Amino acid sequence: MNTNVEITKQLAAMAELGVQTAVGSTSTRISSAFVHVGDYHRLYGCFTFGDIAAGASGVCSLRQATDDSGTGAKLLGTASAAISTDNTGVEVEASVDQMDFKNGFYYVAVSVLPAVGSVPVSAKLLGALKHSP
Repeated sequence: MNTNVEITKQLAAMAELGVQTAVGSTSTRISSAFVHVGDYHRLYGCFTFGDIAAGASGVCSLRQATDDSGTGAKLLGTASAAISTDNTGVEVEASVDQMDFKNGFYYVAVSVLPAVGSVPVSAKLLGALKHSP
């Protein structure tokens, strides 16, 4: 089996859904736009952190909402990870099945909430299509 062909097929089934780059300060949530995820079965938040302030920390996550303005936004399942190390990256992953569809949650965004100090971050939301090639 040619693994390069398999990887190419997998990448072809991925879509970039949202991007956010910013420097967050204490207790100010930074989120990308909320996007409808009806065509996807898996979601990935890819976060890259720069030189964070001394002692800085925070949490990156995937958040779900009922519309594209972020109404009722809340954590998507347990899709979150802690931030505490300079110049690192982390991926947060969730299945669309974890979404609260019963209560109208069809939109997702990547989000960072710095707890202490400032955190320069670049975040990207990726989605894996339900019907991959």
